[in-house]
Amino acid sequence: MKNRILCCIFNHNENAGASAWADRLSPHFDTLILDSGSTPACQHPLSVTLENIYYSGLMNEAWRRGSEGGYKWVMILTSDLQISPGNCERLIAGMKEVAPALNVGLYQPSAAWRGRALPQSRCHFSGKMRPANFQEGWFHLIRLDLLGKVCPIDTGLNHFGWGIDLALSHFARIMKLLILVDDRVRVVHPGGTGYNKGKALEQMRAWHATLPGYTSPRHFKPLREPVREELVVSLTTWKPRMGNLPAVLDSIFRQTLPPDAVVLNLAFEEVIPPDVQAYLDSRGVKIQRVPDTRVYKKFLPTLEAFPDACIVAIDDDWIYPEGMLEDFMAAHRKHPGRPVSGNRVHFSGTDFHCGCASLVRREFFGELLPLIDAEMMQHCPSDDVVYTFLQKMNDRLYAHTRHLYYDNLTPYNDTAPYSGADTQAPKTTWNYLCERFGASPLGKPWMKPRK
Repeated sequence: MKNRILCCIFNHNENAGASAWADRLSPHFDTLILDSGSTPACQHPLSVTLENIYYSGLMNEAWRRGSEGGYKWVMILTSDLQISPGNCERLIAGMKEVAPALNVGLYQPSAAWRGRALPQSRCHFSGKMRPANFQEGWFHLIRLDLLGKVCPIDTGLNHFGWGIDLALSHFARIMKLLILVDDRVRVVHPGGTGYNKGKALEQMRAWHATLPGYTSPRHFKPLREPVREELVVSLTTWKPRMGNLPAVLDSIFRQTLPPDAVVLNLAFEEVIPPDVQAYLDSRGVKIQRVPDTRVYKKFLPTLEAFPDACIVAIDDDWIYPEGMLEDFMAAHRKHPGRPVSGNRVHFSGTDFHCGCASLVRREFFGELLPLIDAEMMQHCPSDDVVYTFLQKMNDRLYAHTRHLYYDNLTPYNDTAPYSGADTQAPKTTWNYLCERFGASPLGKPWMKPRK
């Protein structure tokens, strides 16, 4: 399923607005216009013509299509919403930021003060996403399992759709999911519904009475906790260092922010001693057997297995401080578009990652990940330099944590005494990469490091 978003634009006689929203969103997400009884019908290529099924019927249709398509999220907006180009860019970025979250149920932009919205939904100018106790129904990014708590809605009882936002907020609270309003993004919500508000309110109350244990979220205190993403620790090892694993992984399992999973990528031919196997089994470590690509198997296979997670790649001969993962995630939240390094190294006037731990995501590499081929692995003994080089080609630089020092096991490991690693490996790797990619394969000129 991954973190896919289906964008559904609800439209009734606002064809121009619906088409504009579809053009903005479709380059980034799967997008549909659900056109409910418009006269004339919307002619946009992404429009689906429906009879006039009102808001509740449209919610049911969006839920059905999201479920059948295997989406994690359904985005709902009404076609009369207005947005500026800058706010639209921030909205798209905000949705992509929320999509990997494990503990978010509802997300929406804030409303500009010149539009119609309740006070808590209007922009508070906090400059961030803030928790709220409920949302109102003009824009929602909804987790599909949360939407399934409400849908299918009985349209015979409530076809106008008032109160769906309150019901979603009620169930989000029960599921311990955050309800977020994004003050970094503002949309204008015009007034006017075109139908009897008294009748809509009567339907809402009748429908709420059918929800077991329903309590109005207006009286909730909002959940206040950080947005949490899936965190996976990834490493590899080989026979001389296999005995290090219990000590190394014990330092990971003692972290103040424990990982959701630990993945050990091993070559097919690597044999695990019985005592180490017993330790790995007792800790629930996931073992992936992969081709022997040496150090490159440290996290590349994990990126493929967990394409939406934050992957912290670690070396197999270091003991890590207990706050390391928490620091990595704090740096990631501060710089969500950048990889994170626990070490800072300067080489040829360039700041790049070269250390025993780093945080990456599959999306950071974009189209560049397939460039790490067998030839590159053979010619580049320093994989950290390869990752730095590719990140710079993708216009990214590493962020850094406060932890720069770790305890190294290698000098004191009798089975693999310290051999004095090739200090020329970074320069050799860098020179090879510059010769191979004098210009970016994406058509951009070679990018000098930013000051």
